[in-house]
Amino acid sequence: MAAEPVKVAVRCRPLSGQEAALGHGAIVGGDGSRGRCLVRNPAGPAEPPRQFSFDGMNFKVPPT
Repeated sequence: MAAEPVKVAVRCRPLSGQEAALGHGAIVGGDGSRGRCLVRNPAGPAEPPRQFSFDGMNFKVPPT
């Protein structure tokens, strides 16, 4: 069996109406052009966000 690289993509959905009504905020952000995803710890706002890299990213953000 030949080894082939696997491409991995991530999708981030917007908050649901219920999540927004409860005052929850987004904890995931990123730079889709670089495939970089940043995840912050809501329980530790002083901590730096964790970084993850993917081959592709799709962030669904509601219009402002």
